[in-house]
Amino acid sequence: RLDSERNQDGILLVNKGYDTKGGYKAAGNIVLRNFTITDGAVTATPRTYGDLIALGHADNVLIERVQSLNHDQHFADICGSRNIIIRNCVGYNLQDTYGSATVQVDRAKNLGIWGLLLDGTNPENIKVSNNRITSMSELVLQLGHDQSNVKDLKLVNNTITCTNKAKSQVAIGNDEDTSISRTEIKGNIIELNNTDSVGIRLVSDPKNKFKDISISNNTISGKMRAAIFIGSSIMSS
Repeated sequence: RLDSERNQDGILLVNKGYDTKGGYKAAGNIVLRNFTITDGAVTATPRTYGDLIALGHADNVLIERVQSLNHDQHFADICGSRNIIIRNCVGYNLQDTYGSATVQVDRAKNLGIWGLLLDGTNPENIKVSNNRITSMSELVLQLGHDQSNVKDLKLVNNTITCTNKAKSQVAIGNDEDTSISRTEIKGNIIELNNTDSVGIRLVSDPKNKFKDISISNNTISGKMRAAIFIGSSIMSS
């Protein structure tokens, strides 16, 4: 992102038709590969809205071997899209901004990506694998947001280093107002550095549910409140 545009809301890279076509009918069958993308140096005045890469109403997209550096919001925001793969990417984010997950999975509603056609389409069949991510973000891999109903998620063999020592972080988690089904979280290596941090945190309010969730063979180390927490959004003392 150009320094002169750093304080202006907007997305750097987005698929055509994300703002006019509903369902999964916007531009798809896309490969993004072999480049570096960043918002720029750490700043005290980051943008409020806009991602580095955003997918809306897309079908069949591969993001691989992309390096992401500092992002004011998200490196990749997957909104109302399906059959998305993010693999073999490297993330290094030192920008500590509220709500700036490296990868966010979301539906096409309310808080969706900047300019998105808000028809309520939910995300399906998302695979995030073999990525190496170092981040200061509060939540690094966000599996659900804004009342999403997310199906067929795979988070496999990612290495996530949460470097924020001053604030708590969640390496893999969701918002409490989301439902998640048919999800596998396997073989991830997570390092935490704050005594209130959590490695894998799946939370749900009474209106939302988890179904067919598999969590296996993950390695979680460092300073933390809990390695894995599943249940209500309030952790007991």
